Amino acid sequence: MLIPSLQINNFFKDPDQVVQYANSLEYKIDSEGKWPGVRSQPLSDIRYDFFNMTCRKILSVLYPMNYVNMRFDALQQFQIIPPNQADGEGWIHQDIYSEFTAIIYLSPHKNCGTNLYVPKNEMFRLCGEPGTHAAHLMDIKEDYYKNQKPRDNKYYEALKQNNHNFTKTASFNSTYNSLVIFDGHTAHNANAYKENDCNDPRMTLITFFTKITSTETIKYSGGEMLKI
Repeated sequence: MLIPSLQINNFFKDPDQVVQYANSLEYKIDSEGKWPGVRSQPLSDIRYDFFNMTCRKILSVLYPMNYVNMRFDALQQFQIIPPNQADGEGWIHQDIYSEFTAIIYLSPHKNCGTNLYVPKNEMFRLCGEPGTHAAHLMDIKEDYYKNQKPRDNKYYEALKQNNHNFTKTASFNSTYNSLVIFDGHTAHNANAYKENDCNDPRMTLITFFTKITSTETIKYSGGEMLKI
């Protein structure tokens, strides 16, 4: 893993304006049930100036000397999870096609952040991706997500079986307007989707960086550490 895990507060200069923009967009569920709630269209397709600014601002955190000359591929979307569409913790998984993942918390929840994990057994490293013996658990999850089913014992038992196979290593609170970054191969989940004293939907801005290049030599924190 080459990307460090970190959290930065006060990411946007005017986060309320970003939330106002996010609330003006249309949202859809994932037809394959890969994630809970709904997401907007990719922002690169509908608001490129915002997408480009936000991605470069994120890159500047990791690469303060390189980000100006960097090229990147990224998928960026707002995600909204209404309180009635999820309960308890999220499914531990990996963003295996992402070089690193960035999450910006944009709702008033305090304890609906992100946990990071390591697998107890190497066989669960892909967290239920096709070809692993945990894939059937992901099938159960995806069926509930894409069909918006009420959660029942079958759902929670599958969730428990999946999450039992990991050990938590770090936890980030969902501080409003904070940015969390972690390596795409790091197992993670939402530690909660709702709070008893907050009726707002959980809103985040999620960015998956899949390819990063530069005219200059890029040094990765984890890569440099391994050389010593």
